[in-house]
Amino acid sequence: MPKRRTVRSLEWLCLENVAKNIQRIWAKACAENHQDGHRVRSVAEPYICLPDSLVQKLFKLMEEGNHLNRPVLRFLLVPQLTVLSLNTCPRLVIKAIADIIAVRCKNLSSLDIRGCCRIPADSLVDLVKALPSLIQLNLSDTQCNARVLAAVGSHCRQLLELDVVDCSRLSPECLLHLAYDPATGLLRSPALKVLRARYLMGRPLLQCMVQHLVFLLLALRSLTVLDHPFVLEAVCAIYRRQFDDIPVAPEFPSLEELARRRMSAHSGHGLTLTLTELDDVALSCLPAALAVCPHLADVTLILEGSPGFGQDFASWRHISCLTLDNDSQCDVADLLPMAAALGAQLHSLSLSGFLCEDASSFWTFLGHCLNLRKLVANLPPPAVCAPDDDDDEEEEMVEDLEENFSPAPHQFPHLRHIFLMYPDSEGPLPSQHKAVFRACLVSLLRHSPQLESLLLACLPFSLDSVFEQVLEPPATALTRLQKLSLMETRVSGSTIHLLLSSENQLSFLDVPACSRIFRADYDDFLRRVRSEGLDMEISWE
Repeated sequence: MPKRRTVRSLEWLCLENVAKNIQRIWAKACAENHQDGHRVRSVAEPYICLPDSLVQKLFKLMEEGNHLNRPVLRFLLVPQLTVLSLNTCPRLVIKAIADIIAVRCKNLSSLDIRGCCRIPADSLVDLVKALPSLIQLNLSDTQCNARVLAAVGSHCRQLLELDVVDCSRLSPECLLHLAYDPATGLLRSPALKVLRARYLMGRPLLQCMVQHLVFLLLALRSLTVLDHPFVLEAVCAIYRRQFDDIPVAPEFPSLEELARRRMSAHSGHGLTLTLTELDDVALSCLPAALAVCPHLADVTLILEGSPGFGQDFASWRHISCLTLDNDSQCDVADLLPMAAALGAQLHSLSLSGFLCEDASSFWTFLGHCLNLRKLVANLPPPAVCAPDDDDDEEEEMVEDLEENFSPAPHQFPHLRHIFLMYPDSEGPLPSQHKAVFRACLVSLLRHSPQLESLLLACLPFSLDSVFEQVLEPPATALTRLQKLSLMETRVSGSTIHLLLSSENQLSFLDVPACSRIFRADYDDFLRRVRSEGLDMEISWE
């Protein structure tokens, strides 16, 4: 597969010409003290009918050239826009800009005004009322309040995703207005699937906060993701049926009444939720979480002490994205029964803090997970470390040992993203350990034909021989690789040149804190990229 080269399309060149004309006219208007935008509009008027996608590219060009100002922004707010993101220029976004969006941009399906805190709450209300077709809305770090959420819930009935993180005028109680209309007694936001609501105003009592979250979970009947630090406590409260007949807030129904309404609407399913994602779940809480949320697909488990998984994984049948954080002395080998039962259904796997006393057990574990799309592993060093030998002698010893170990050639036909971190901060790893792990890494890279991004950090052995073996002809490994990061690894400049010469799609290469790569090597990489016309960014420090 050929490398991507720096080739500008005719479309892009035309847009650059438009951007330059706008910049030129704006500069002339400024020189003549006519900064009201009329001259900008006069030159830009012929381009008012550009398709939505080209307007967005033009917006990006003006922003990258540091030529985006309010008159230019007003011009770019055209009726054909369907996606608008202003989070990179919040200083430009004031009430007048919000009013223009409300009048002109009726076709918006996605609006991101994160950090645009100069828009008053009343204008936010008018804005969301004017955009009933919104599917995604980001109001993080704005003046969003209860009235804004009420308007969102009543008028944006197709909304699927809402982000109100870091809104200092919102309390957990304000969120109730997103889900329920006290005036009519009707539920709001019928289509909402994702709600992110961390870092809100104040610190209410935990019991009150959990009650408000329970209300949201019961009232928002399509919700699949509720991003809040206490959502697990709310799920467990629903499991224990910790309801009462006291209104959760003035003019709002009680949790008991809301639970009855939900069960009557979902007859035959009991009191269950549609959540598919939960973070920071203690293993002891997982049965309750799965009972209330039977369709959980993305789970972060916190393991303390012995895993104690047991042998019955039937209730885990929908889990395809699994993150395991280990706070004890659990070993990867302890996870093998779970991997044998669930591995085939996993698309994303993240392991953090698991010991790996026998390096081959990690490979055995992966052998059960052949359908992975993403693999993240941060493995601490084993308890037994080796004496500190000379690096060159040690590498020779590791290579000799590696020749005597041949891992089973597992195939990973769907794996696209790999992040491996395996530091030896407690002391050098035994040579046998390094040899087995390195052989496993070679096999993993050789048999992942769809790999697009690879991040290797702090690996305790040289990567030169790893890439030499992986790229040895007639191998076709890494042909789809786009992003490569080799953080604090033992890799030399010759290996980077080998990668630059290989058939791949590399567009980003990061080699920070690599002890065998120096400034002269970095400059050499840049010269080669320029001379060969490669469309690639290289980062060193």
